[in-house]
This record gives sequence, C-alpha cells and structure tokens, in this order.
Amino acid sequence: MNSSWVIDTTLYLLTFMSFLSWSIFLAKTVAAWRSQRATANYLAAQWQTPNWQALHRATNAPESDLAQLTYAGLAICHECADDAHTTEELYAMVSAGLGQEIKQLTRTRESWLGVLASVSSVAPFVGLFGTVWGIMHALVVIGETGQATIAVVAGPIGEALIATAIGIATAVPALIFYNVLMRNTRLHVTQLEAFAERFLRLALKHRKQWSGA
Repeated sequence: MNSSWVIDTTLYLLTFMSFLSWSIFLAKTVAAWRSQRATANYLAAQWQTPNWQALHRATNAPESDLAQLTYAGLAICHECADDAHTTEELYAMVSAGLGQEIKQLTRTRESWLGVLASVSSVAPFVGLFGTVWGIMHALVVIGETGQATIAVVAGPIGEALIATAIGIATAVPALIFYNVLMRNTRLHVTQLEAFAERFLRLALKHRKQWSGA
C-alpha cells in the first residue's frame, strides 16, 4: 500500500487552494483600492457643489461605483420625467431603482468571496484526509513488518503531520481574507446607500429638470 501519490495529490490540492485564496484577496484588494480612488475623484469633481445639469456629463472616475449609481439614477429620472406622479411615488420609484443598482454593485463586490468561504471550510478536512491516510499507511506498514520502530513509521506519520499543517495554513488565511473583504463590502454598501439618499434629495429638488437628465 503506497500512500505517496495520495499525500502528494492532497498537498497539491491544498497548495492550489492557498494560491487561489491569496489571488482572490490580492485582486479584490487592488480592485477596491482603485474603486475608492476613482470614487474620491468623482466626489471631488461632481459632488462638492452638486449641479444637476452637470451630473450626466462624462467624469474622470469611470471605475467608481458612485458614478455608476449616479448614471442609473439619472436614467430612472429620465424615464419618469413625463409621468404624472406625486413626489412620494417618484421617491419610491427612484429609490427602488437605486436599490436594484446597489444590489448589482454589491453582487459584483461579493463575487468570488464564496470561494474563500469554501476554502476556509474545506481545507482542514482535506488536510485531515491526508492525515488519516498517512496514519493508515503507517498501520499497514507496522502490520506487514511486525515492527513499530521510529524508522518504520516516521515517513507515513511525517506525511500525515505535513498534510494537517498545510490544511490549517490554507484555511486560516482564507477565513481572515473572507472576513476582511466582507467587512469592506458592508462598509461599501453603507456608503452606496448614503449616497443614494443624497442623490434622491437632489433629484427631487430638481424634479422639473428630469427631462434633461
């Protein structure tokens, strides 16, 4: 009974899972930093002294979620410009449209985070599988040789311990990355919701200009 290929496969799988976790975390972190920088530029360009007529113009922050939210809000306002609705009805319609856009932006932010959650949950069990297999191999060797010396069991037990260690080393960073990114996502959603309220107040204030949105 040779366990080397089983242990090797387990270690390769854990290494791949670790690489995937780090890649997702770094990619999401860079994307969030770029989006935040674009958002700061957009706020500085358009929202220091908000001008309704200027909001539909091109900005220097194409990667900003706030810019996308503004564009979505302007599109909704333009669609409702010629409808005879009360202020309360318009508020509800624009608010619902902005809410859908926020959900879409949130789904984009949360993409791939499920992979991190899966890695943090599965990696310890993959490592445990390698551990169990290594111990089984050690027991088989003892049964075949009739000896339980360190020289006989050191190899299989060592492989088992390595699999356990790598499983934990893979799961812990993935869990930390997931929690950090989810916290950042929740803060981002709060920022989007606050911005949506600000946009709604400005939109209702300039209701008569919606046809030019």
